[in-house]
Amino acid sequence: MPLGFGAARARQKSAPMLVIARLSGPESKTIKSVQDVADALLAPVGSWDKTGTSQMRHLAKAAGDTPWGVVAAGLTSQNVATLVELGCDFVVFGESETQAAVLDSEKIGKVIEVDASDADSLLRVVERLQVGAVMSSLGEMSSLTVHQVLVCQRVAALVRKPLLVPAPADIAAPELQALCRAGVRGLVVDAEIENGRELISKLKESIASLPAQKKTSGEKFHATLPSISEPAAKPEEDDEEEEG
Repeated sequence: MPLGFGAARARQKSAPMLVIARLSGPESKTIKSVQDVADALLAPVGSWDKTGTSQMRHLAKAAGDTPWGVVAAGLTSQNVATLVELGCDFVVFGESETQAAVLDSEKIGKVIEVDASDADSLLRVVERLQVGAVMSSLGEMSSLTVHQVLVCQRVAALVRKPLLVPAPADIAAPELQALCRAGVRGLVVDAEIENGRELISKLKESIASLPAQKKTSGEKFHATLPSISEPAAKPEEDDEEEEG
């Protein structure tokens, strides 16, 4: 079944951007307070031993119907199998230490972290990878700059996949609109801050109030979680071979 941020809860109107609540760990006490206001939850993996697996099982239970994912370094195909067994919806990983076999997994959403300073030629080939979205940091964002907007536009245009960026939960509406216009489709915000639930709730309201964006040909402005890959359709074979 395709995965989408907020897919577990029916919506009357698709949001132009998603809000992913970043947790300090799988056993964070903040889970219960934000799981019903965020579109998805994201936590770092502590370890892959029994303790780490137990912690992620706690996250899966506490998340309820809210999609949840993990950030994992040095990800292997065996790690992915563990996540699938635990009911994890998506995994965020870097490009340097992740096993290439992870890309072949069709049972979990995949988000690759890229460096916005990478060469154009490298970012362009990301489109060919079997991943559903891309995450890239813009650095300090106490006040969004024109340079950061340009960076978003460049990355989004080159990778041609939904772009997620870390952002402050109290980001102002004009800055939200600028990021949305630049191609950002998801914000990763810190859920552990004071009044995190209230700030995330207000952020969702601000996003819902954004004016409609002008669409380019074939582009959709609603945001979705990285989908589980589906097998490529087999080419149709001719009923009869051409006679020589």
